[in-house]
Order: sequence, then structure tokens, then C-alpha cells
Amino acid sequence: MNINFHVFRKAILFSLFIYFSSSIQAQKHDNTWIFGYYYSITSQVVGLDFYFGAPNSVGFNPPFTFVGTSDACMSNTNGDLQFYSNGDQIANWNNQILSNSAGFNVDPISPTSYYNTFWQGALPIPYPDHPDQYMLFHLCGIYMTIDSTWRVQPLKLYYSVIDMNANNGEGDMILKQQIAFTDTLLPCTMQATRHANGRDWWVVNHKAYSNKFYVSLLTPNGVVQNNSYD
Repeated sequence: MNINFHVFRKAILFSLFIYFSSSIQAQKHDNTWIFGYYYSITSQVVGLDFYFGAPNSVGFNPPFTFVGTSDACMSNTNGDLQFYSNGDQIANWNNQILSNSAGFNVDPISPTSYYNTFWQGALPIPYPDHPDQYMLFHLCGIYMTIDSTWRVQPLKLYYSVIDMNANNGEGDMILKQQIAFTDTLLPCTMQATRHANGRDWWVVNHKAYSNKFYVSLLTPNGVVQNNSYD
């Protein structure tokens, strides 16, 4: 399906306007931020907490190291931290590995995955009409040679579902590594914006070396649409 890129861009901007003007005041899912690192083996990772409005510095005590830049963080509607990730592993608010999340982003065709070096390689979104459940979109790929140069290349967009009601509030990954689509993608620019209906979400990815974009629609029924636009 092909449409004019300027029309597509206006649609995205309109959705952003709807989101920021009508729903951001009632939602605090982005209340907690965790800083990205290229390489960190320290016992504590810093971030920001907007729980009281003005940002306060906070410390995380992750059960894993941060290698790469695919960090992600999610809070609930009250602004309380739920889970965070380095793009490789996921920890809950109690700094414990999230149940059933091991290997959630490892491609079965490759013995080693290098997704954690992607910029914006993991993106959590509230699952519409599923209280305290979250859809985690994540890029996965391998090393490959492009123009005689070794590069880390995303080849798939996966999604997994996290239920923070499970395990007495410590969370569980109830659906793992579902394929949204397969293509050669940019290792960055993955973004999401609220649908104009105030409930669903659009997720946008950029095909590498092209003007093509993939747009996925997240509804209460899951990821139900994947269109591409030039």
C-alpha cells in the first residue's frame, strides 16, 4: 500500500497532537527514565523519576550489565516503576529477572544476537484494554557484511507481552518473541504514538536504505495490522 509521505507524516503529527493534548495528563507510563549506556558494568545505573513533577535522580540495581543502547523502562498509570530492560534481559521493579523472559530477543536462526547495540531497539507500550499488561516491541538481528563492512543489522520486529499482575505483582512474560514482520530495518527510529481513538497505538519502523516505513497497529486484539508506506 503506497501513499504520499507528506500525508503519512501529517497523520503521525495529528496522532501526536491527540495524544499529548488528551491523554498524557492521565497517564504516567513514562514517569521513570533509565539512562542508556554503551557499556556499563557498575552495580548501579542512574535514571530520572518524575513522580513528584520535577525530575529526581534515582538509582537502579540491575541484575545484569548494560551493553549497548537498547534500554527501555515502563511505569504504570500511577507512575510506579514496573520493569526495565537493556535490550537483552528484563528486570522487574524489584530488580529481579522477569519470570519467563530469558532469551526473549534471541533469534533462533543465529547462535548469537547483537540486538542490544541498536539505538531504540526496545519499546514497551501499554496493552490497550489489558490492565497492567504491556506489549514490548523489540528489534532482533545479526552481524552481516554490507559493502565489505561488518555491521549489526536488525532483520525482524518482534513483540512480547508482559503481565505485571502475575507472580503477586512481580510480573511474568506471558507471550514471547512473536514476529510482527521481517525486513532489513534501521537500528534506530522505532517510535510509537497513540491512535486518534485514544486507545490503540501506532508503531513506526524505518526500512534500511530506503524511504519505506512500516506501521503496525496495536489494539486490544494484539498487533492486527502491518502496512508499509513509501
